[in-house]
Amino acid sequence: MKRGILIVGLCLLFTACGNSSREQFPINISVKKNSFSWRNSCVTFQAGTDMPAFRAWVTGDKKASKADVYGLGFGASAPMGIEGLYYPSGYSSAELLMRTPEMATLVIHYPEWEIQDVLVQLDKQITVYRDCPVIQVIDFYSGGFDALNVAAGLPLKGYKVNTGEKSITVTATDGTTASIYMPEADETRTEGPDGHAVIRHMIRRGEPLYYYIGVGRESPERLLQIADSLSAGRNREPLIIR
Repeated sequence: MKRGILIVGLCLLFTACGNSSREQFPINISVKKNSFSWRNSCVTFQAGTDMPAFRAWVTGDKKASKADVYGLGFGASAPMGIEGLYYPSGYSSAELLMRTPEMATLVIHYPEWEIQDVLVQLDKQITVYRDCPVIQVIDFYSGGFDALNVAAGLPLKGYKVNTGEKSITVTATDGTTASIYMPEADETRTEGPDGHAVIRHMIRRGEPLYYYIGVGRESPERLLQIADSLSAGRNREPLIIR
C-alpha cells in the first residue's frame, strides 16, 4: 500500500488533470460483451475483442470516444518484422487482479496468432493509478521464439508527432496529447508501419516489456515526466497470473 500511495503522490505532484474523484474506488473497470475498459478521473482506455487497437480519450470527453481508431490505436503493441506489424485479432478474456482506492491492476489475454510461421501469445498487464493520466503496461509475450521485436504505437493521422530516444508523443489540434515512454527502447520512428509513430524493443523469451502510456491535455513534457517517475519506482515483481 505504501508504494501505491507514493506513486499516486507523484502523479498528484506532477499532473493537473483537474478531475480528482472522492469516490471510494475512483478507478472504474467495465466489462461489456465486446469491450473492456478502464478509467480514472484523467483518462479512459478501451480494448476490444474484434480489434488490436486501444481506444483512449480524456475522461468525460464523449466526442473523442467516438473517434476512429486503426492499427495499434493509442498504445497497443504488436510484434514488428520486415513486412510490418503482426496484429492480434483482439483480446480473448480480461480480468481484474487487484484494486485499492489508489490503484488497480488488470490483465488482458490475447489468443495465439502466427508471426512468420511462429505462434505467439500475449498477456498484457496494466496498472492504473488514481488521478493520474499515465498507466503502466507490462507485456508478456510467449511462444516459439528466442527473440521478438515488439513495437508500441500511436496514430499519425491528424496529429503532430515528436520522438525522443525513449519516447514518442502525438498532439492533436485541440491540445490533447498521447505519449509512450519505453525505458528499454531500442529505436523510435516518426513514420513507422501502417501510419504509426512507433517505439520498439527486442525482447528475449521470458523477458517482460515495460512501457507507459499517457493521454491528456498536459504538455508532452509533463506526461513523460510522470512516466519517468513511475518507471523509477516500478514493481519488479509483476502480479500477473500466468
